[in-house]
Amino acid sequence: MLMILGGVALEHDRILAVKAGDEAAFAELSREYAPLIDSMTEKYRHIQKSTRDDKDDLHQEASVAFYRAVMTYDTEQSKVTFGLYAKICIRNRMISLLRKSQSEKKRAQSIAASTASPTIGNDVDREALLAVADGVLSDFEKTVFFMYIGGSSYRNIASSLGTTVKSVDNALFRAKSKLRNGYSE
Repeated sequence: MLMILGGVALEHDRILAVKAGDEAAFAELSREYAPLIDSMTEKYRHIQKSTRDDKDDLHQEASVAFYRAVMTYDTEQSKVTFGLYAKICIRNRMISLLRKSQSEKKRAQSIAASTASPTIGNDVDREALLAVADGVLSDFEKTVFFMYIGGSSYRNIASSLGTTVKSVDNALFRAKSKLRNGYSE
């Protein structure tokens, strides 16, 4: 039992060192908890049915959540171990990203449905969307957005436009933000 308590004390010392700005202590903690970060990344990548490119983004998000866990963990309390706290923080971040992704997909499908249907009510929506898009989006953002709502994947859009998947992701994010703002004005 003393060995376990000694390990907890050592871990708490490293956490306090990280909070004081010790990068080496954070590197040690990161190495120690790499299996947790990797397993959480893989679990949510499969749930989200992400591509291999998205795995790096998810891993980065998990690493940021781990860092936040280190910075917010209360070493004075004894009810929750740091490992459990870190796992909860990472899990919550992954769930948040999953929900956001699902929400964006539903929104894009809704917009795609309204732009694809030739009914009178949807023509008005389509015309409004086109007017807002013409007014607020760059040519690249407009192209990416309409290819995306037309059903193209990030990878296909990137390939068609001769750019990277990350550029497509960034352009789509900007386009969605601009369109949301354009509709709310």
